Amino acid sequence: VSTQSTGGFFSSDPDILFCDLEMPPNSTKVLTFSGTVPTHLPPSYRGSYIKYSYLVLVGLQRVNRPVSLISLPIRIINLPGISHTNGPSSTAKDHPFAKKEPTINFEDIFMDKVQSLCCKKTRSFEVKTNAGLVCVVRLSRSAYRLGDPIEVDLEFGGVSCVQVTLKLQAMETISPEHETIPETDSRFTTHDVTTINCIHTASTSASLHIPLNVVNSFSTNLVLVRWQVHFEFLISQLQPSPGELVDLGNTLVSGEVGSDCEWRPLQSVPVSTLTWEMPVRVVPTIPQYIATIAWQRTQAKDTV
Repeated sequence: VSTQSTGGFFSSDPDILFCDLEMPPNSTKVLTFSGTVPTHLPPSYRGSYIKYSYLVLVGLQRVNRPVSLISLPIRIINLPGISHTNGPSSTAKDHPFAKKEPTINFEDIFMDKVQSLCCKKTRSFEVKTNAGLVCVVRLSRSAYRLGDPIEVDLEFGGVSCVQVTLKLQAMETISPEHETIPETDSRFTTHDVTTINCIHTASTSASLHIPLNVVNSFSTNLVLVRWQVHFEFLISQLQPSPGELVDLGNTLVSGEVGSDCEWRPLQSVPVSTLTWEMPVRVVPTIPQYIATIAWQRTQAKDTV
């Protein structure tokens, strides 16, 4: 059973595990249930406007007793665009002499698709203003899995950049057909932030980590969830006065070349802010990989 903010939108057929079960005192019995989650369902998600949650409902009734119902929450990790293949067709099952087809492992199909999306493919972007080139931004991939770091290479141009801030954000947008309030703004959730002081820096790199407990990029008829890296460049607007040579970090005052000089630090630097958003695609991964990354992060220690 899956629930939405206003009610359920999917329910599987019930499966009866036992009936008229008699057990002696102090005894136990293990029953196994397995089911298939349709691939068209959205992943588990809890946002500002929409919530998709999945529950396994277990019901038990004893003689002359009311029904006891237990809700077991589960997390669904889904990748749009993959159709489920689960062994032979129904026609082959009904035919007793039909050749058995090998069962295809859905997990292998899932990971093959994820690996093809996350293959190395360098992308470059130029950030410019009217004054010239500010920075060249390079990414080594076109998509990232949950738990992966996003490595960003920055190569600065001729425009003096004092500081750059990178924010990893998830953006939630409601479909206009389902807005209860007209022109509902998109909601941004920041998951990681890093700031780089880049005075006199020709090139540098930054890393943003995708959390393990977030949702991948997906869309439904109600909501669109996508990811982006938000850049904030602080560009120096410092202008030298007559007879003064200006350098970011120090000011050199000199009357003539070769004469005595006086160095003094700048008290403040006038800057202007340039913002830019770079879209990135976040794809899911298998639970085993999430468990491995979580264990590695708990075992990581700083060595001095």
